[in-house]
Amino acid sequence: MKIRNGFVSNSSSSSFIIALDKRLNSRDDVLHTFFSNRDMVTCEYYDGVDTNSAADLIWEQIKDATPATKMEIYNCVRGGYFDGYPERNWNQKEKYVEFEEEYRRKYGHDIRDDKADKNEYKKWSNLLNETWKREADIIDIAAKKYTDSLIKQYKDKNFYILVFGDENGQGVLEHGDTFDSVNHVRISNH
Repeated sequence: MKIRNGFVSNSSSSSFIIALDKRLNSRDDVLHTFFSNRDMVTCEYYDGVDTNSAADLIWEQIKDATPATKMEIYNCVRGGYFDGYPERNWNQKEKYVEFEEEYRRKYGHDIRDDKADKNEYKKWSNLLNETWKREADIIDIAAKKYTDSLIKQYKDKNFYILVFGDENGQGVLEHGDTFDSVNHVRISNH
């Protein structure tokens, strides 16, 4: 068994796909578009951030950005968790798991052990890779469907992708009401 020594980060990040009517050309455009009627970004479990600081952080990401392409949107969606993300059927025992159990009964140690028979390990590895490929294909289809519906829903908008995380004091931007004034979806990158 491997044990990690040292710091283990539990930070999160999220990508926000925002759909805007027009390109924002200045920090003041950001301030007006995102925060026209308020002076704080709030969050239940973080201290608030003033909207001027929030606008600066958003402007840093958007100022040189061009509208996201369909492929960029798909890659963003596919890289995280989204509404409709396919859940694994935990009641179904995968073939690689059955192989692991049979191997352990037969040889008395784990297939991942250094003592594992190389040919048996290769069979197990192929079964594992088949499972991962099947799951990846299912996620790809769901991500494509989600991307298509997003583009259809906001068909006349310009899409931009912003990323905020818990690190560097941006937790309130990730988890707070930052994007409540604009069309957006959140893709969790945990």
